[in-house]
Amino acid sequence: MKKEKWFQLLVEGNKEINLERVDSLGEINGLETLEYVFRTLEYLITYGKDTPLNLMVRRTLQWSEVAKCGNESRRNDWKEKGFNLSIHNLGSADIYELYSDDNDSMKNIVSDMIKIHGTIGQYLRGEISETAFAPVYKLYDDLLYGNYGCKYEPNEIFAMFENLVGAVIFGVDEQLWLSIKDKVCNIIHQLPDKKVSFSLAERFREIKSDFSSEVIKDAEKYSFWFPHVALETFSDTVFSAIMELAIEEAAKYDTVFDINFKRIADYLYYDYKGKKHINIYKKRIVESFIKTGSNKHIDILFSVEDDVLFVDFKLSKTCEKLVEFCDEAELSGDINYEQAIVMLFDFFDFRHDIFDRLNNEESYLDTMNDISSSRKGDLINYVKGDRLVDVGSGSGILLNLLEERYPNKTIIGTDVSSAVIETLKKKKANEKHSWEVEEHNFVVSCFSPCSTIIFSSILHEIYSYTDGENGKFDIESVKKALKNAYESIVSGGRILIRDGVKTASSETCLLRIKTPEAKEFFDNYCRDFKGLKEYDRDNITIENTQEGALVSADINFIREFMYTLTWGPESYFNEVKEQFGYFTIEEFVSFFRELGAKILVAESYFEKDYQVHLEPMITLMNEKKELIDYPDSNCFIIIEKP
Repeated sequence: MKKEKWFQLLVEGNKEINLERVDSLGEINGLETLEYVFRTLEYLITYGKDTPLNLMVRRTLQWSEVAKCGNESRRNDWKEKGFNLSIHNLGSADIYELYSDDNDSMKNIVSDMIKIHGTIGQYLRGEISETAFAPVYKLYDDLLYGNYGCKYEPNEIFAMFENLVGAVIFGVDEQLWLSIKDKVCNIIHQLPDKKVSFSLAERFREIKSDFSSEVIKDAEKYSFWFPHVALETFSDTVFSAIMELAIEEAAKYDTVFDINFKRIADYLYYDYKGKKHINIYKKRIVESFIKTGSNKHIDILFSVEDDVLFVDFKLSKTCEKLVEFCDEAELSGDINYEQAIVMLFDFFDFRHDIFDRLNNEESYLDTMNDISSSRKGDLINYVKGDRLVDVGSGSGILLNLLEERYPNKTIIGTDVSSAVIETLKKKKANEKHSWEVEEHNFVVSCFSPCSTIIFSSILHEIYSYTDGENGKFDIESVKKALKNAYESIVSGGRILIRDGVKTASSETCLLRIKTPEAKEFFDNYCRDFKGLKEYDRDNITIENTQEGALVSADINFIREFMYTLTWGPESYFNEVKEQFGYFTIEEFVSFFRELGAKILVAESYFEKDYQVHLEPMITLMNEKKELIDYPDSNCFIIIEKP
């Protein structure tokens, strides 16, 4: 292998890494491009057909990525020779011609194959213009009519294209290739008639799966590089705005027909807990820039290299330090740092809204919707009718369960958070779900008539975040939401609830806090928790003992603290704002009876998973220091409208 020049160049390391192909930035070893090329060559062994053109496909695959590699001295030499390293297929073709000792006939074919080796894949992703596809038609015609010195039959050419495109996509993911193989073969068989279609609307939908805005003006002639990894995370509005700015800039140059977004991807991604993630802080800053149209803390940067327009974002020194602080603070897990992150982003007006959790939004939504050991999944057993509404859908787990169980029913998810709605729309488009989502607030208004409304772990958030006449933690906000829901369901319809529950008694209990981390959590909680407004905080006492701090307080205050503690410090700043129990089970029953509802199920219970998290940190006792059971944490309620 050391005698193979293409191998030598690839071993010299990556210069351009496609972040779509890595799971962790920290695991990048510099040989990702070499490893990818080996996977493409593996395709020829696994799936490749034995044709006269197969050798040329092999040579194409060996050389098609070399422009991404090479040491600095060699790359500078290539640039001086005028090789286009910004578009790697063109640059790789030039490098192949420079070093290869293949005969002229083979060199001409392989060079042209390198130039178009990824074009059909780019077409399927909406990345290229119709003009950029023309060399594919030309290659087919040149092979068919003997313009390289030898004529090939259509079936031979089709097989060649299938081998080439299959290897390129197989190198990314084998299952991806198997899933789109038929589509690729259909495109290949359209080459003789030059009938591959190029709808700009379809192109943009391939790039941004949930894109539904008006087709962006003057975009037909441009090809886009790395738009998926760079822009897919953004909403329709932000995606459209960045595209429009880039196209407007590209139009200033007569020779620019390629727009490269890779530097935005490099700007956005970082490692979080060992895995590649979008840096939510940088994303919010970009979104703020797009929203306002200008911002002294960030600017969009354009540069033209090799007739390619590169798009990037540049932060001010202040913003760079802000992001640096946030990255370090989230790694520390310090509760006060978490508070500082949110306060700073509010100061700069970078958060979407008060529900925007910033760094752990994704993991929070997944955890909130985890039904593996809770009774959330039981709710769907009580669904009635054909129009179902899930209130506060989070990451959509319950929507998926409803869709799976009831494929012929209309399923709608709602949320008051624009960030959550954005995430759900992206999930729906990417995973091809049939459910719909709407931004709606049940405290404010009724919903269109439906047969079942589900409140799964959302009423306590309505209670905690809604600013009513008496501020937050006003039970009237819950009552308004439930009344509007009750008005929204048709006769025979149901409301299904799984949420926190308040303890009916007001006994004083003892809580032994066994770890320093839990004690710090408790001290912060006493300072920051604003719920349970009816309870006198002066009745809370703390005694330091050898076994740990001993807290004496009302059972409801202890219950609220205990079940907030289960979420840990990373979620503290958001969870401390919420009161989990607001109605006792008796108060739920009384309220629904006043509405005239039929009570089918009304029970409180304890989620046993909480005990697994809490036992290493706390012990709950009565005033005689006898161990007692944890108070019920949740309620499960099913009501029906006569």
